Amino acid sequence: MRAKTIAGLACLAALAAAAWWWHANTALRERVWRIGWEEDPPNMFTGESGRPDGFGPELVNEAARRAGIQLEWVLCPESAERSIRSGKVDLWPTMTILEERKPHVYFSEPYLNNYMKFVVRKESGLRTVADLKGRRIAAKDLPINVAKTREWAPGATVIPVPTAKYALEMLSEGKVDAVMGDDLTITMALMQGALRQGVELAEIETQAPPFSLAIGARFEAAAAADRLREEIGRMAASGEIAKLLTRWNRATIRDANEMMLLIRAQRQVASLRNATLVLGVLLIALLIMFAAYQRQRRAAAASEKARRQAQQKFELLAESLSEMILAYDMEGRLFYCNPAAERITGRTASELAAGGFGCWVHPRERERLEKRWRRCFDGHEFQLAPYRLLSKTGETRWMAASWGPLRDETGRQIGVRGSERDITELMEAQDEARRLAEAVRQTSDSVVITDRNGAILYVNPAFERVTGYSREEVLGKNPRILKSGRQPPEAYADLWRTILAGKPWYGRLENRRKDGAIFVEQCTISPVFNQESEIEYFVAVKRDMTREIALGEQVRQSQKMESIGKLAGGIAHDFNNLLTVINGNCQLALMQTGAEHPARGRIEAALAAGSRASDLTSQLLAFSRRQPVQPERLDIAETLTGMEPVLRSLLGDNCRLHLRIEPGIGQVRLDPSQFQQVILNLCVNARDAMQGQGEIEIRAAGEEDRIVIEVSDTGPGVPTEIREQIFEPFFTTKPKGQGTGLGLAVVYGIVTQNNGSIEVKSEPGKGACFRIEWPSAGVLEARSSARTAAPEEGALEADVLVVEDQAEVRRFVVEVLRAAGCRVHEAADAESALRLAASHPGVRLLLTDVSMPGMDGDELANELKQRFPQMRVLLMSGYPRRGDALGWPVLQKPFTPEKLTEEVRRLLARTV
Repeated sequence: MRAKTIAGLACLAALAAAAWWWHANTALRERVWRIGWEEDPPNMFTGESGRPDGFGPELVNEAARRAGIQLEWVLCPESAERSIRSGKVDLWPTMTILEERKPHVYFSEPYLNNYMKFVVRKESGLRTVADLKGRRIAAKDLPINVAKTREWAPGATVIPVPTAKYALEMLSEGKVDAVMGDDLTITMALMQGALRQGVELAEIETQAPPFSLAIGARFEAAAAADRLREEIGRMAASGEIAKLLTRWNRATIRDANEMMLLIRAQRQVASLRNATLVLGVLLIALLIMFAAYQRQRRAAAASEKARRQAQQKFELLAESLSEMILAYDMEGRLFYCNPAAERITGRTASELAAGGFGCWVHPRERERLEKRWRRCFDGHEFQLAPYRLLSKTGETRWMAASWGPLRDETGRQIGVRGSERDITELMEAQDEARRLAEAVRQTSDSVVITDRNGAILYVNPAFERVTGYSREEVLGKNPRILKSGRQPPEAYADLWRTILAGKPWYGRLENRRKDGAIFVEQCTISPVFNQESEIEYFVAVKRDMTREIALGEQVRQSQKMESIGKLAGGIAHDFNNLLTVINGNCQLALMQTGAEHPARGRIEAALAAGSRASDLTSQLLAFSRRQPVQPERLDIAETLTGMEPVLRSLLGDNCRLHLRIEPGIGQVRLDPSQFQQVILNLCVNARDAMQGQGEIEIRAAGEEDRIVIEVSDTGPGVPTEIREQIFEPFFTTKPKGQGTGLGLAVVYGIVTQNNGSIEVKSEPGKGACFRIEWPSAGVLEARSSARTAAPEEGALEADVLVVEDQAEVRRFVVEVLRAAGCRVHEAADAESALRLAASHPGVRLLLTDVSMPGMDGDELANELKQRFPQMRVLLMSGYPRRGDALGWPVLQKPFTPEKLTEEVRRLLARTV
């Protein structure tokens, strides 16, 4: 009877427990639980989709899926404790268990341990926590990190930072003295290259037990937290947590060992709880106690099986890792290495054991690595990255090492374990990036990188040098700050259309420097794509073409002026032939008419017009740089002073002239008439520009080995649009009939003919300044005082051979010479002249034109001189050629009868 009663009570209790379990699980599944996350990679962070990602969210999401619990994730920038206490969320995936939090937050059973430590630079001399007093310590900006740093290092200055990587970079640069953080986060930051090369670290143990991580919850959400923890326990038993730890770079030997120890301890606690329950039931009924005893035995067997499976899975995980995993006992003997260690080092497990620790390390790195390894036997840990590994085949690899003590379930150290990761590709990528960055920095071309919207992210030093803007002034701004307004909007629209289509754009842009100067760039703008083939950046490589374009324009201008000059020289030659006939015959006509002759006035008018035409021809020759000149050493100061009265008279009373001549100015080698023509043309041009009212200043100065002449006025200036045309022949801004357009062209021709240069500077409304530079003449040479005596007047009784293909010119010359008493023999070409010379051996003078069909005058003179050495030679030319270049005296057309007679008389008077 009693047994039946006990059995009935047991059945009722079982039914009540089942009903309570069903109700509790139904409530858990029907409600949507809010769970928070923050930016704390790799534990948790916002993924690319905007949803939470990381070790914590992935672990809890999987546990919730298995338990059938619905979760709503909420981003919480504030701390985890504040989010739970305020009721913003019901749960938190990974929360450190602290006694001061327990009155306000419910914690599930822990599922992971985390160690905290201090890291310092090895050369700092800091060895204990007491050494950190008064020091600067960087810690991740979390309440627990900041609070524990102040607790463990009283008197230190705590500097909150966003990430452990940033904290280690500050330590590497000497901005802080130490970094406090958990073992996992610091290890990951070191793997990411947070340390500068050559910096070595040392650790300071906190002597504090590891922090336990659990699911935090509001007290009314405790059931949900415990349910999720149960599923996490099952995942741990199946080895799935270890896979998560590996995927999120949180798997080390110590993590795996401690995870197994924690799981085993929790299993044992569960077993003890079950045993206690069984003992309670046994007090009620021996039958139930016996059944419970049997269940306990089965549970113990299952626990042992699960432990062995977990151990096997851990070994399988270690063997599947790409990192080297090695373990040594307390005697320094290798008792485990995974296949990755054999593959990377090129040595078998037996060779690694026989070679001892560090047999794979490059000889230059072995000493420093071995010193740190031996300290691990005293319970210390260390990370070293990078260092060089030398494989058995002689290949060198870059490695990142993490070593520490290996402990058993009781916490007793039983050896040393380590993991080493091959970072060769990372190091090579960093070296390549550094080389590329240095090449971009030192190139002479401007390099600009912008984001997709055009905001400037980077400029190299060449950009600063070309534009005048500093890097700080342009970062974040749009390249439109360089726009000059000289490109139409359609050009920029085409540029953006091209690069947004994923194609490079090539072209030239006229931009404006910071100082306002315009410059031209040859640009190549290319899009840069990310891994999703989306445009992420634009890179512009630009070359300053301003100087090259200016030089090309100068060459084209010079070629154009040279072509016009050749045309002008040819025209002048034909004019000179015509003017010789016109002016000569007019002068002969005047000589043959009396003062009262009715045609004399008309003849004088024609002669005056011919003289003006002769002056125009001289200007054309000066422009074309073919005018015959007689350069000599010219005293600039003396010449300008002598010209002053003439200039003042020419300019008029309303135009004031100022001469500014520096003392001691040197001399130039110029034809005096050409110099005077340059000054006169510039002054007249300035007077006309000012409409006869204003001021003109002539400044002369010596600059090193050059003489500088500046003629400036106070007129309206030269408009920018015509500045490049003012030196072109026949270009004028004066009204029709008031200018020939040759004034400045003649100036240009004379200046350049004498190895000089001319430029104009002008601003609208501020006048114009013409600057001329000539090379200095140097030391005066002794001048010859010998002068040819003037020939005596009288009749020219001599045979003269005249050769001229132009009949009118020949007729005029023959008439003048016969009038002077010469016996003249005339020929129209060189062949006729040779026959006449042969038949008249008494010819004393050859007077021939230079340019003739067939044999020219120079060749004819050479031929006759060989046949008749006593024959004199006088050449005539409408081209401006120097006699010393031909070897004979040259009579320049047009010439007067007096000039012709004088030159013939002079030659005939010379002795051989």
